[in-house]
Amino acid sequence: MRHGEGFFIVLPDLIDSFAVASRLSASELKRISYPSGNTFVLGLWDDHELSLTKTRDGIVALIGAHTRSSATVDAVERTALGLQSADELALSVAGSYHLVSWDGRRLRVQGTASGMRRMYYGITDGVVVACNRADVLASLCGASLNDEQLALRLMDYVPYPLDTVPMWHGIEAVPPGSYLDVRPNGRSATIHCWWSPPDPVVSISEGAADLRRALQDAIAARVGQGTVSCDLSGGLDSTPLCYLIAAATRGFVARTIASRDPADDDMAWALRAAASMDGIDHVIISPDELPLSYSGVVVPAVPVDEPAPTLLDLSRQFVGFDRLSGAVVHITGNGGDHLFTPPLAHCRDELKRHPFVAIRHLRAHRIQEKWPIRTAIVELLRNESYAKWLARAARGVRRKTSFSTHQLLGWDIAPQMPPWASDDAREIAAVGLREASRHLPALSRRRGVHADVAMIQFGTRTARILHQLSEANGLPMQSPYFDDRVIEASLAVKPLERASPWEFKTIIKEAMRDIVEPSLLTRQTKGNGDSDKIGGLRTYSENVAALWTSSELARRGLIENVQLADRLNQPGGPDFGIDQVALLDTTLACELWLRSQTHRPARRGEAIDHAHT
Repeated sequence: MRHGEGFFIVLPDLIDSFAVASRLSASELKRISYPSGNTFVLGLWDDHELSLTKTRDGIVALIGAHTRSSATVDAVERTALGLQSADELALSVAGSYHLVSWDGRRLRVQGTASGMRRMYYGITDGVVVACNRADVLASLCGASLNDEQLALRLMDYVPYPLDTVPMWHGIEAVPPGSYLDVRPNGRSATIHCWWSPPDPVVSISEGAADLRRALQDAIAARVGQGTVSCDLSGGLDSTPLCYLIAAATRGFVARTIASRDPADDDMAWALRAAASMDGIDHVIISPDELPLSYSGVVVPAVPVDEPAPTLLDLSRQFVGFDRLSGAVVHITGNGGDHLFTPPLAHCRDELKRHPFVAIRHLRAHRIQEKWPIRTAIVELLRNESYAKWLARAARGVRRKTSFSTHQLLGWDIAPQMPPWASDDAREIAAVGLREASRHLPALSRRRGVHADVAMIQFGTRTARILHQLSEANGLPMQSPYFDDRVIEASLAVKPLERASPWEFKTIIKEAMRDIVEPSLLTRQTKGNGDSDKIGGLRTYSENVAALWTSSELARRGLIENVQLADRLNQPGGPDFGIDQVALLDTTLACELWLRSQTHRPARRGEAIDHAHT
């Protein structure tokens, strides 16, 4: 039993699809067939992850974590019979899953609006092939790596729409919230949008009730198939999920990782939470058991879809997993920060709608962030489209402009390239941003809503890679905060009620009032791993520096590896502030990912010919 995303391909109803399907050969692969006998879906999934209805003229499949209620079964059947649309199905069922359907002529394939479940497509042997893993599809199509995408991934933040572009030539992404429509000939396809963010007009009292129900449904979609484990940091993301799991199961295992930082109060809050829950098997990882950051950079990375900082230090990511007592799925609090701390751009948007409240919020944020008054006013008065914002971001990358927090009032986070990026890489990134500004519009006309959705999709990019790594490690992960129904419930709340400068994560506190021990909802702090980052870099700087002596990124002309190695080998220790550590992490992630693709082992059932590098 896997409880993970696995991988699968979707093929059109053609004889020519047989040759493509035959490249994936393993006894454990499962198959869904068209009425003609041709392969519809081929891959790895557990039986409990599949809701399927097949008729003579239609097929509908949900693959992933979803509620298996009679209402879901009925909705899938109605969609297969043409009595309701696939949009209605996707907008109603709780969980995190892929939807694949065929109406007798056209094939539809989609992931989630959040981006937690993604889909990719390409053409091989003249046939459109869709897959939930870009790396598997690239291998199947014999696609070559795209150095331009590697240059873009050196940025600390990749803004929309560049964030969805795959790492291989000839492999295309289905954007989150869109579906792939494969024409009856199976040779071409188009992209259509099926989801848009809700208008943020709901009061916090109504929205908190909606969020509570959505989270309860999200947990229900993941329990019942064996022991569940989860993280319990003591924070306002993982703690509510633990309470919901306790209510939905007879027993579960919770992992708490102790911090080396004496100022970090996570453990005290976690112990208080554990003492108030029934059925909890509390596993505590001591500071001595926790590997330092960068201790695992010499360990070969597991092949995944794209580079992400979650590739670093797998032993740290999965410490204590061997003590989680037979768990079949591990639930994380990833996504809470993305949902419950709304972008400051909402304050600017609300100046016209609720000026007095917006001004109070802005004044408080200005004090907290130490913005000069004139700088904040200039940013508030900046009336630019998203296209112009992207063009300005391109100029910033080219000119090496540093990021300031007042820019959070704009459309998105301004990306930065590391100082050791080559001139060629910097130019590639600047041109990519500039070209993107000439194409797709923003995710919403409102800056705050655009920033909300962009931040969620950025979060699912990294969380999704962590899920792939965890599944390869033997214990699949799930992150319910990134479920579409949960996201919709949160984003529908008026943004200046969802959170405020004076209250930490207001909306989740309101949603959990009658579920979580009340004293735990008074927390106003949040732990971080900054001390382990700096300490780990000092301890393992030689290992990190050694990577650059035979760097794949340098071989491609994307970084100045000598400059980077020199900064790591300074006599007084590595020459990095905490802000530049984040840039180092993205560079490391790209290097380790690139090496994993260059020396890529076969996955179970994957095509034998691997992507050319």
